[in-house]
Amino acid sequence: MKSLLLFISIWTLKKSKKVFPCFQTMKLNAVLFNKNGIIYSSEEENNFLLEDVKKIYENSDHQGILKADGSAWNAYVVKVDNLDWYLVQCMQQKVLCSIV
Repeated sequence: MKSLLLFISIWTLKKSKKVFPCFQTMKLNAVLFNKNGIIYSSEEENNFLLEDVKKIYENSDHQGILKADGSAWNAYVVKVDNLDWYLVQCMQQKVLCSIV
């Protein structure tokens, strides 16, 4: 079941670029966390902390800014309660600002 949810989540993120034309030129990243840390990242290197992800999830809109390696990322967090996993969709602020 965990593998199926991971596949569905990753497939959904990849398809979102086709559904929303504005994402076609943007670099939208995905990170999946469990209690041990990152279990999937669309970026090869990603140093987000689970504690920071949980803080963003606690916001009423589940949105916030993650900082890692000197970069700021706009992030949206979804929690998969049954698995206690967190799915993060994020985009580097410098990328977002360059298209606005």
